[in-house]
Amino acid sequence: MSDLSGILGVAVYQRPNERVVIRLVGSLDAAGAVRLVDAVTAIELTGGDMAIHVDAVDLLDSAGIRALFHAEALVRVHGGRVVLVSPSRGVRLALEDEAVGTHFHVESGVGHA
Repeated sequence: MSDLSGILGVAVYQRPNERVVIRLVGSLDAAGAVRLVDAVTAIELTGGDMAIHVDAVDLLDSAGIRALFHAEALVRVHGGRVVLVSPSRGVRLALEDEAVGTHFHVESGVGHA
């Protein structure tokens, strides 16, 4: 039996001279973490920030948190930072539970790409 509801959807938007935007939908668990790392690794980073929209992430576990740290490390090497946009309640709680709630910069999402 297969349940596709747990699959993480990843959409990447990248325009010259603008920050990279990633929209995530679904579960950022072990399988989702692989999808996120693959997507981030494939992006041509040029030094700007990366906005990761996590308002539609319904599950964030330790593997997903490690994937966010991996994304941040790659972006930081190029002089940027990762910004979590509109974290869902579940994302906020998971980050707080892992004591990394203040590690990432967070934006409300209003007026942001």
